[in-house]
Amino acid sequence: MKKLLLPLFLWLVSLPSFAIDIASSSASPITGGLNVNVETFWEQGFSLLSSDFSIENNIINLSICFRDEGTLAYHQEDNDFFIPLTHSGDYTINIDVMVSSLGSTTCDSTVVTDTDSISAEYNSLSTQDFEDLEKESFIIFPNPASTIVNLKVEKVFFKRIYVLDSFGRAIIRLDNFHSETIEFDISYLNQGVYFIAVETDNKVFYKKLIKK
Repeated sequence: MKKLLLPLFLWLVSLPSFAIDIASSSASPITGGLNVNVETFWEQGFSLLSSDFSIENNIINLSICFRDEGTLAYHQEDNDFFIPLTHSGDYTINIDVMVSSLGSTTCDSTVVTDTDSISAEYNSLSTQDFEDLEKESFIIFPNPASTIVNLKVEKVFFKRIYVLDSFGRAIIRLDNFHSETIEFDISYLNQGVYFIAVETDNKVFYKKLIKK
């Protein structure tokens, strides 16, 4: 029996832990906020499912959820996350990464997790930056709006759009558009003041949106 137990023990020890790892994380200031890059590894295939963040004073909590894709191949993800900021200062960014269960469409059943914490400095827009925004503005119509909002960007190519609530939290994110005009639905949002943030290669443009 002892001869059987030893090989079994060695085999169990050699099994992969299937723990997701944050291989590297960094934050760099861009116009309008911080770009947070997170590189993750896992022994199985996975893909980005969702992300969310909150800001309290100078503490940023970034939650990233991946989905288990059910493959056994060693896999890595390299993702950027935009954190819009309005105040200059030194920020601490707490990163929480998790993998949800196989086939999940929401982050409700965690398989593995990892955490990290980094620091970054951010300086808000200068007067010249705001003058540049006026030159390269975008148009929202109708505004106020109740259902559909149209957005047209002038003179710039945009790669990402955010709808932010009054606390600066991203509640809508649209990626990789190649048209100067798009429309999106806000009918399910509560009435109030929101902000549209349009991200280009090196700047972020903001405008107020009223949901009626």
